[in-house]
Amino acid sequence: MTSHRHILVISLATLAGFYGPGCNGRQSSPALDRPATGSISVEPPASINIVRSFTKWSNFDDQPGIDGVTLFVQPVDGDGRPTRAFGSAYVEIWQKRRAAGIAEGERIGIWDFPLDTHDDQAMRWRRAMRMYELPVALPASALGVAPGSAVIVSVTYHLAAGGQRFDEMELRLPLAQTELARQ
Repeated sequence: MTSHRHILVISLATLAGFYGPGCNGRQSSPALDRPATGSISVEPPASINIVRSFTKWSNFDDQPGIDGVTLFVQPVDGDGRPTRAFGSAYVEIWQKRRAAGIAEGERIGIWDFPLDTHDDQAMRWRRAMRMYELPVALPASALGVAPGSAVIVSVTYHLAAGGQRFDEMELRLPLAQTELARQ
């Protein structure tokens, strides 16, 4: 008959052999912590969200005034938790048309942000915020839009495994003309 003590000793010996001496119970190595550059495999997100509270007008140079927008985009899994997503983010910005039933007027521009490699991910992923930061420099022609008017910002996420996720938001230009001034 096997005693409980004998089973405990065998179980502990098995664990010690599996984890090895000095291990804290977690097997870890750089190769296991992240996939190799050429073999990224992550479950695709269920949806993406433009995070409105973080998305803002931006000044990317030393001249006074707005010259772009910084978008914060958060892919979420089926449980609603933030996750990384590999593929590319396609950004479109449109002038808002005031006609009934039509949101998009003239297209201001399009931008593509590849997120296929670990270098792409490292450049755009904000770990503490668990979202991507996408800086969009607007063309000079787009900066003539009247203060207080709105633009439509859309992000289409093209997943590396196939498929797309989409979100859009309305973004109003500041009312202060000094914030819009470009030299």
